[in-house]
Amino acid sequence: MSLIHEAPVAARRTSHSLSTASESGSETRVVRWLRHRGFQVEQQVFIEEVGYVDAYAGGVVLEMDGRTYHSSPEAFAEDRRRDLVMRRLGLHPIRLSYGQIWHDWRRTRVALLDAIAEAGATGRRAFERATTVRTENIARAAYPAGPVLRCENW
Repeated sequence: MSLIHEAPVAARRTSHSLSTASESGSETRVVRWLRHRGFQVEQQVFIEEVGYVDAYAGGVVLEMDGRTYHSSPEAFAEDRRRDLVMRRLGLHPIRLSYGQIWHDWRRTRVALLDAIAEAGATGRRAFERATTVRTENIARAAYPAGPVLRCENW
């Protein structure tokens, strides 16, 4: 019998909204909230020249950045490089910190909804233009949890 089946009824009711694609509690919180709001969320999407991004929803690319992996000078520079490439592609990257997600969640939610509304259809079209589904087995084997996308239009 699985752990889910042994859990209390209340926990089993919410287990359908869990995702194995999240790489942190912060990512899980943001993704669950967006899905609860009715957004289709794609997680661990690969964009050439950028790499995997945490999530894409409503015309924006979301990165949930904790201090552990994003505070070194090298990681900080790499995050800025990735943002620049995404902007060049017409994408709308948003980086959310641990503090924004856990300590200032009320204001962060409002700002995130505003950013998604602002990106709107333009952001979704830019994402569609900038990415196409790749079929390479190597990429699927390396990260089977999410779609693998490739930038085509420069």
